Amino acid sequence: MNIKFYEEGDFFFEFMPHGSPFEGTLVARYPELEAYIDRVSLTKSSSHNEYAKGAHEECGISRQAFKKALNALASKSTRR
Repeated sequence: MNIKFYEEGDFFFEFMPHGSPFEGTLVARYPELEAYIDRVSLTKSSSHNEYAKGAHEECGISRQAFKKALNALASKSTRR
């Protein structure tokens, strides 16, 4: 499996693609909080919103800060 590692601000991400290079399992880590793991599509803003909502509700990660970091991650990972 080709795991990709990213750092964006205080967030650390591990992305494991499944089938498509832009869809898969994303592990998000933030200091002193539990890691959040779920499937995400890096090319769909609706998927970003759902992932950020889940991370906020389950782990207490700031939704606004997380959404910004996730959008930056998506931008990095979809560049060719």
